[in-house]
Amino acid sequence: VAGFTHLNQHTLTRVYIRDETVLALLLDEGVDVWTDRFGVGKSVKALVSSEMMLRFQDTGVDFTVLERDIRTDAISETNLRALSTDFFNSYRSYPEIVTRLQEYETQYSATFVPSIGKSIEGQDIAALRFGLRTAADGVQIPTIFLSCGQHAREWIGPAACMWLTEQLLTSDPSQAEQHKFLQRYQFVVVPVVNPDGYQYSRSGNRFWRKNRRPLSGGNYGVDLNRNFGFHWGEAGAIFAQNSEQYCGTAGFSEPESAALRDFVALLESQGAVIEGGLDLHSYGEIIYYPWGWAQQSVAKPDNLEDVVRVSQEIADAMRAVHGMDYTIEHAAQYAPYPGGCDDWFASFSRKHIGLTIELRDTGDHGFDLPADQIVPTSQEALAGVMAFVRHIDALNGGTAAAEPKTPGSSTTIIVAVVVTVVAVAAAAVGAVAFMRARHRRRLVGRRLEQGPTYQLPEALDDDDF
Repeated sequence: VAGFTHLNQHTLTRVYIRDETVLALLLDEGVDVWTDRFGVGKSVKALVSSEMMLRFQDTGVDFTVLERDIRTDAISETNLRALSTDFFNSYRSYPEIVTRLQEYETQYSATFVPSIGKSIEGQDIAALRFGLRTAADGVQIPTIFLSCGQHAREWIGPAACMWLTEQLLTSDPSQAEQHKFLQRYQFVVVPVVNPDGYQYSRSGNRFWRKNRRPLSGGNYGVDLNRNFGFHWGEAGAIFAQNSEQYCGTAGFSEPESAALRDFVALLESQGAVIEGGLDLHSYGEIIYYPWGWAQQSVAKPDNLEDVVRVSQEIADAMRAVHGMDYTIEHAAQYAPYPGGCDDWFASFSRKHIGLTIELRDTGDHGFDLPADQIVPTSQEALAGVMAFVRHIDALNGGTAAAEPKTPGSSTTIIVAVVVTVVAVAAAAVGAVAFMRARHRRRLVGRRLEQGPTYQLPEALDDDDF
């Protein structure tokens, strides 16, 4: 099958990271490790070249060959897509997903957002907003945010996002809990944050992970889930451009992560208050809770007990659907991973909850999960989302009552962190900072509404607000 390249020279292995030397080899050489978070003492799947296998042998790395040529699996999945007529019986292309989102707007009570921003290759990043709650008299809209498809090869993420979205849209009063949450909350879903990489994983390299930014030395791609501007570039960040976890040149340096940031700013300017966020990935059947940027010996979230509790509630709910063994894990249990989307969600959302859900499976199929597992996996994802919203609703007293948003938004995360450090500063200084942040959000919203002709000012004068 034409199109799939660079796979027949690689071998899928299981590598035991026995010490820091092996870990450094994997990171420094840009080995494609098939799990998002790993460290010393963990066994991982890794896609390696014949040259790297020789390096493993020469340096005494403990590894086992799992499959010498995985190209066949990529081809079989491609053929499966062509044979299917039902939307959720196969993994769909990005244009098909966008068309489906447009159909949701015409068929249900939903708002199709054709573009929250452009990808590095100029594709529009589409989103959907839905729910029965609307803004009135300045009352803010409690909002649940779901992002999917940051990593290109994780096809089950976008598929599950679309399936659970459709289930929520088609719910009726007989489905009491779903209908209640739709009355109380706005849902915002971005099914494919990384459309360029997603499409490339369908036509070029099936196991591509990053976006498609051209880099030096023939390298491509930034790991979007290391590019968010909350503790970006701190201990644990990888700056090697050939790494699968290359974090980019700055927080929000990539148009895809910046698009999420700006979209949140626009939503806030229109009355939304983000209660919490979920970021769907695969694989592992794990719910990761913050912080990812620091191990617990360094820093813990103030609401650690709460995020552990909701993570366990999500895992229990997902496990109850089909008996899959979903577990919870601290996001930096093995090593810090700064710049993650989940930490960013946790940093600014009203409930300070941002979690990553790693969907099926635990490694039997890995990223190449068969299409006949789309629906059962999506059913588990929906149960997890419902548990998440149920927890937030309980924190709201079961009413989703709007309350004044705390100063500092997603667009001013760094300011918020600094404020906690200098809490003894004069109240007047804090008030000015908040007014500036609020005005900045409005300007970002204006830019998104008016398009690229509207330029954000580089600096704000006192007269601006």
